[in-house]
Amino acid sequence: MGKTIRRMRESVQKIVKRAGLTRAQRRLAADIVRGISQSESCHLSQIGRALGQSVPLKATEHRLSEGLARPSFSEAALAEAYLDVVAPTARRMPFVAVDPTELVKRYGRDFEHLDTVRDASDRRKHLEPGYWAVRIEATDHGNQTLPLYTEVFSTKEPKYAGWNETFETAVRRVVSHLGRSATWLFDRAFDGLHWMRVCQDQGLQWVIRQQQTRHIELADGSRHLMSNLVSTLRCPYEQWVPYVNKKTHEMDFYCVEYGYAPVRVPDLDAPLYLIVVRRANREPLALLTNVRVRSKTHAAQLLLAYMRRWGAEEGIRFWKQKTGIEGLRVRNYHSIRCLALLAMVAHGLQALLLLTRPAIARRIMATVKAFIPEVPFMQYRLWDGIRNALLAEA
Repeated sequence: MGKTIRRMRESVQKIVKRAGLTRAQRRLAADIVRGISQSESCHLSQIGRALGQSVPLKATEHRLSEGLARPSFSEAALAEAYLDVVAPTARRMPFVAVDPTELVKRYGRDFEHLDTVRDASDRRKHLEPGYWAVRIEATDHGNQTLPLYTEVFSTKEPKYAGWNETFETAVRRVVSHLGRSATWLFDRAFDGLHWMRVCQDQGLQWVIRQQQTRHIELADGSRHLMSNLVSTLRCPYEQWVPYVNKKTHEMDFYCVEYGYAPVRVPDLDAPLYLIVVRRANREPLALLTNVRVRSKTHAAQLLLAYMRRWGAEEGIRFWKQKTGIEGLRVRNYHSIRCLALLAMVAHGLQALLLLTRPAIARRIMATVKAFIPEVPFMQYRLWDGIRNALLAEA
């Protein structure tokens, strides 16, 4: 176990050295990643306690706070260095999911550039104080995930360039490291002509869930409102789709009916396919893709690819729950962005271990008391095992 902890420390050092940080900044980043992994908190006081240093806790908090707030602590350089390290593994994963998420600061008052966000975890979708975040993750057929990019942003920040521009910059950064072999998966927030053009210009293979409000053209030249076509398109094929049963926490399956048709979107010079998925007691799912659908089997592979976005969504929940990122108390905007990125690094290095050293990961997970024999998303158990090792070492 001690060897694994040392390997993780070395991975952190590898990232911060590539980022060109000073020795003090490298120590700062390594301390924060270690502290988050051990304390499951982004409170600087909890991180300081986890470090167990001989100096007074207030002195450690001050060092961490001042270091994060310095403009020379480059968030962009750290993000690029992290991508350098995880890219070789991510390139072997077939899908990349892009999601907007939010950090809710329900009782926040004095945070710099505090924004208004919609709390997706609340069924009522209330508007709350907080920050938006870009989240990009690689995922595979087994629903294993690897976080690639996290950027907190605020529409209130004077340098804010725009929603599409923020996500476009993030995608370009990831593509520059990973290449274009993966299929990119987008939810309905990206259902827009602008975003389709961005994906086409980047040379990406993409699947975007549709809001069904636009007109599309069939191969015979007829034009239809997408919602009308979705409701009338024949869905003669069946496919069993895996999901996590919330009662048993185990993988289960449900059956969907699906069909597909070649289509075109006005003002977009690209041949597209529409895949319609009908689910019991739920509205039909409309997926638009620029991938040429060759057969019903190929269409099933694409709809399953989109369904596997649940792994990336679970990755976001994991990041929030296990790092305690929404409980951060630093108020400086630069500090918030850097702390969120370091919380992703803490998550990402463990995800990387699970993908590249599965035997070692299994040994660590075996040390954790298990209430459910087999779980689809194993990062929770791995995190608990590494946390226990860090606590024992402290």
